[in-house]
Amino acid sequence: MASRRYIFLGIFLCICGITAGCVTASIAEISYGNGTLFITATNQDTTTQAVLQATVFRVQNFTQVEILKKAEFIQFESGTHEYQMPVILNKGTYKIYIYMTVNEDSKARVVRDLVV
Repeated sequence: MASRRYIFLGIFLCICGITAGCVTASIAEISYGNGTLFITATNQDTTTQAVLQATVFRVQNFTQVEILKKAEFIQFESGTHEYQMPVILNKGTYKIYIYMTVNEDSKARVVRDLVV
């Protein structure tokens, strides 16, 4: 009987540990057009100031070459909104790293492939 209780307690603590860092922000779609990177992000909290950082790597011949690292302050609106970041990308394949930070706390981050 006691061992079942400890197993249940262990499972419960694991579930609590996994869900403790639930994200209140997410980054959905990333697209490119007319010299602009379009980033769709959702904020489930109240509107706040955030830092939106993008790092862009060109992928060619099985290598990645960093071509841009840019961070800017944004008003991270509550709900789902599209944010824009100007960047000139030539035709090719890219790997885009997007980070959303609020008060030095990482709220959302993704890595996406992009073909221009």
